[in-house]
Amino acid sequence: MTISHIGYASCVSSTSCTCFSLYDILHVSHINKNLLSVSKFGRDNNVFFEFHPHSCYVKHHVTKHILLQGTIKDDLYVFPDLRSSVFSANYTSFKSEKISSSLMA
Repeated sequence: MTISHIGYASCVSSTSCTCFSLYDILHVSHINKNLLSVSKFGRDNNVFFEFHPHSCYVKHHVTKHILLQGTIKDDLYVFPDLRSSVFSANYTSFKSEKISSSLMA
């Protein structure tokens, strides 16, 4: 698979008003789902994940407060609070920065 871009984004949860950072985002044009590295997201945002059969929670590492709630859709956990502002301007705002124009994997 070819990685066409590497970038950065930040987003704000509509329920907790928490800003999350997404570093080293890889764009692979043949993948039609947005996938997340749980361990990297946890390290980058000082959070941890709690998984259940039909939902998962993103919690603050120290306070243990729920910052995001995900649900199952098509056998993947999805986070409705983190939709692109293009599709749902009332929920989340994204800021992205293009770092490289091409990178081969």
